[in-house]
Amino acid sequence: MAAAAEVIREYGYRAAPLDEILRRSGVAKSNLYYHFPGKLELACAAVDAWRASPDARALVAAVSDDGRSGLERLRSYVRQFVANTTSAGPSACGCPFGMLATEDDLDEVLRLRVEQALGRLRDLVQAAVRAAIREGSLRPNVDPERLGLALSAALQGGGVLGRACRDPRLIEASADAVLELALAPRLEAAPA
Repeated sequence: MAAAAEVIREYGYRAAPLDEILRRSGVAKSNLYYHFPGKLELACAAVDAWRASPDARALVAAVSDDGRSGLERLRSYVRQFVANTTSAGPSACGCPFGMLATEDDLDEVLRLRVEQALGRLRDLVQAAVRAAIREGSLRPNVDPERLGLALSAALQGGGVLGRACRDPRLIEASADAVLELALAPRLEAAPA
């Protein structure tokens, strides 16, 4: 599973060479097919493994820690997201779910698994935004759904840019920009 998850993260689902997965895992092709009827089932299992991984649990814990303020939870989430998504190196940085989501011809079964994973993270971010609004860390007129969506999109987009530019710092820079905008005082229109 670890080898499959690693190769799929690096290459994407469609381009992931089965031979490379077998080489890295040291598993014979017959053993692979004993457990998985095909590449789709292997990729679905890789997504499930990512969702249950220590990195994913740390990410959920960072944004769900009720002992911290909502804003601290958001900042902790960004730091953990960056740590998780840059650990594979610049050529494979970015969220594995987000990277799979960019494949336009993803099988529907796999696409739904990815959508569920991304949706769960977005929901947790939105909950932390609501907490920050209640605590007064964010303006009361901030829409938690839209800000949670924007922060999630900034992280995912930063991952794509970081991967393309071989610069993982773009992930954190993207998310920080969204938080800075959310923290900025509301600008009132100048009188006419």
